[in-house]
Amino acid sequence: LAIFLFCFIVLISCASSDQPLDGSGMLLTGLEPAGFAFTPYLSTENGDMQLMMAVSVVHGTMRFTRQNGDYAAKGAFDVVLIREGASTDPVRVRKEYTRSVTSSSEARGYSRFNSNYKLASGLEPGRYTVQVTHTDRNANETYSQTTRLRVAGPDVETVFVGKPVIAYPEDGERTVAASREISGLSDSVYVEFMISLPPDNEYQVQTELLRLRSDNRPAQLIGVPLRNRSLVERGVNRSDITSIDKHTDALNGGGEHHIRHLFARPENGPVRLRIRVNDQGGETVAEHVEELLFRSPNFPTLESVRELAAPLYYLMSDSEYEEMMSQENDEDMRRKWDEFWLRNYGSTDQAQTAITTYYSNVELANVYFSNFKEGWKTDMGKIFILFGQPLEMDRAPNRFVWFYSLNRYDPRYRFIFDRPGAFDRDAPYDHYVLNRGRQYEEVEYQRVQDWLNGNLVFRR
Repeated sequence: LAIFLFCFIVLISCASSDQPLDGSGMLLTGLEPAGFAFTPYLSTENGDMQLMMAVSVVHGTMRFTRQNGDYAAKGAFDVVLIREGASTDPVRVRKEYTRSVTSSSEARGYSRFNSNYKLASGLEPGRYTVQVTHTDRNANETYSQTTRLRVAGPDVETVFVGKPVIAYPEDGERTVAASREISGLSDSVYVEFMISLPPDNEYQVQTELLRLRSDNRPAQLIGVPLRNRSLVERGVNRSDITSIDKHTDALNGGGEHHIRHLFARPENGPVRLRIRVNDQGGETVAEHVEELLFRSPNFPTLESVRELAAPLYYLMSDSEYEEMMSQENDEDMRRKWDEFWLRNYGSTDQAQTAITTYYSNVELANVYFSNFKEGWKTDMGKIFILFGQPLEMDRAPNRFVWFYSLNRYDPRYRFIFDRPGAFDRDAPYDHYVLNRGRQYEEVEYQRVQDWLNGNLVFRR
């Protein structure tokens, strides 16, 4: 029975991904899931400067149609490359694609279509604007994004570090990440960048990955106020960093250099990439810093027994949860997981229905509320998992208010989320913290009991 129940949840994990990302979550939270991402990057081949593009599109945001037993999505990427300040006409490139999958769950789920394209070669030094429009031909919908990049060229008077490219080996191939949110099955990651150095000098280039201290715990009790400026409230402490790994290159000045290093894949969470260029005297003459976000390979879905066990934090007692998560053997953890659901719901059929509801909420929380940690761990994710979609929602700058009662003035069922501090465009995490209060103590306790006795799934 235990093995059967766990096999069922693996299927449910796939089935809950069957929900299309049709914008309903945007009505729920005001936050749209990132369905389309791209990043342009430079590469050289036999001394020729080339413009490349990595793209990524979530299956659930694409329209698949049935064709010969499979499901196919068709689309195109239209790229406009403008050299700023030049009188030449923009370069226009179209890249068409067909994406085929074998199941409806894969078509509607959170898997991604990833690809790399060569856009142009022989780029002259200068600044460029790159606009990419993704057209879904089956849905007749378009999405556009714009970014800028600079080609330095060999004759520079000051040190210039190009925008780094993050890539990882997957299925035997090198995959370039289309955004700074990186997930993959690989245990390593490449950092690549072009650097242009003036002549007649020697330089030392340090490429380093740094761990930023962040709150990675599941959301805490909603009736206990947070301590002001605590890590839970701040989310990420960018002044508390530790080095993960570092590579150093000694380079002679003059011309362009292509630097590429392989790092062990960091643990999930926010990571800072820092590139420093020092001269012969050890003085830093150039620096490039940006933040990366590493996700689990299956994100936002849950597939392994440990991934499925973790969100039970909100339903289990502390001792029960610690006992389950301390199991080193997956079989033992699976047995504890099965025992929990069967003990609370009695029959396998009712347990399966409760599992479907609970983990659908968990995965949707991952899609819509993830920031520096998985969405199910956030305050918004916890409220969504336990209480479901709010009846109404208000939004103001840096604030959300969710209402779960027809009486909008009932403080027990009105949840206010605020963004602590100023929004940082260099680390644009949608970090919202619940305004906790004693009025929620009984509400949270009763909600958990409703989950445990089946009242939320089976009206008794």
